Amino acid sequence: MKNAIFLIIISFLFFSCKQGRNSELKGNVESIKESEYRADEKFGEPIREELDHVLVYDYDEHNNKVKEIAYDNDGDESYHAEYTYNKKNEIVFLERIYTKDFMMNVLAKDTTYYYSNLIKTTEEWISRELLITKDITDDGVVTDTTKIDLDKNGNPFKHTHRNSHGSTSVTLFTYTKKGDLTEKKWLGYGEDVEQWERHEYDKNRLLVKTNILYSRGSASNDSIIYEYKLDDKSNWIERVKKENGKVSQITEREITYRK
Repeated sequence: MKNAIFLIIISFLFFSCKQGRNSELKGNVESIKESEYRADEKFGEPIREELDHVLVYDYDEHNNKVKEIAYDNDGDESYHAEYTYNKKNEIVFLERIYTKDFMMNVLAKDTTYYYSNLIKTTEEWISRELLITKDITDDGVVTDTTKIDLDKNGNPFKHTHRNSHGSTSVTLFTYTKKGDLTEKKWLGYGEDVEQWERHEYDKNRLLVKTNILYSRGSASNDSIIYEYKLDDKSNWIERVKKENGKVSQITEREITYRK
């Protein structure tokens, strides 16, 4: 029986590609426990409410994420993942095992392969492609493919996703010179824009604001603001998310450093 899961999540793919040499972590991080809570606001102060989920990450000596485990609000494992990198700290392989399929409530496997195809003129990169295939059926059938085009700095600037029905969607990304994502435009399964957003960062390169310029089916332009508390190494340990001025989420991080 085939256990279909949702389409590839664009944000997951983006951050997977940015792991390693582009990690925003400072210091020699060994592990992170990230707890996300729903939140509200009382008397002008953010109030933590019920737990939504927990993510636990392990890192190697280069601050590459090598293992990830997700737990639901009951403490049950949702999935675990393992990452493999080359000598340049570029991700080359990712495998996730879902403890429970989102819809079928059974074990499911999601294997992602990264293939690098480098084109050179003299010593400069002209383009590089990563082909990601998703193996999410119990009989090993690949149902979705995504081609990711990278710029000369290794930033993914175009995602082309093809589903099992042959439909194609495109997502475009724009960056600063430092590699911070400033704009994302999703064209969906046609040439029309489905969603268009812009991002702003602080001096620590932390995302502080997202403006949703357009979202199909929405009558308003949403604004999301992030506020942080930092530890002594300038890594964030608390993040408060505000949507259109209203507190909606609090995320807490416990960071363990190598000695």
